[in-house]
Amino acid sequence: MNDIDQLDFFMKHEILNKNDPNTLVCMVCHEVKLIKDFEPSKSGYKGVRRTCIMCRTKDRRLRNQHRREHIYPDENYVCPICGGTKDKDHKKYDNKTAGWVIDHCHKTGKFRAWLCLTCNAGMGLLKDNSKMVRKASEYLEYHNKILGVTEEKIENEGS
Repeated sequence: MNDIDQLDFFMKHEILNKNDPNTLVCMVCHEVKLIKDFEPSKSGYKGVRRTCIMCRTKDRRLRNQHRREHIYPDENYVCPICGGTKDKDHKKYDNKTAGWVIDHCHKTGKFRAWLCLTCNAGMGLLKDNSKMVRKASEYLEYHNKILGVTEEKIENEGS
């Protein structure tokens, strides 16, 4: 959700006081909180992340718990979405080393699988919503057909 969408959401739900520049609503818990309750972020609305420190801490603890309970994949593991391997198919992304990340359901908190960073980020950007993933797939299939782009051509180019 971009800054304008976020602001529209806040205004529509009347949870952002236009007259108080020191407050913001957490995108997870939807509580009005002081700006100081959010971590700084250069790209974030009002210079902070959109999720409050408390919600980010809860999510971090949950991911750490999953890391303790679910063994990190071995060198033969492949991403269940793209089929890529850690070293061969996944280069460094945003200064982070290639590797497997915890995928979990944000509604239930339950572990789903280890995924590559790219697939996990893609699902997150589509809000872990299978309907949106299907619509994105239909969109790509439609436009690839019109443009004459085949799946084989996409797979051979690597991106």
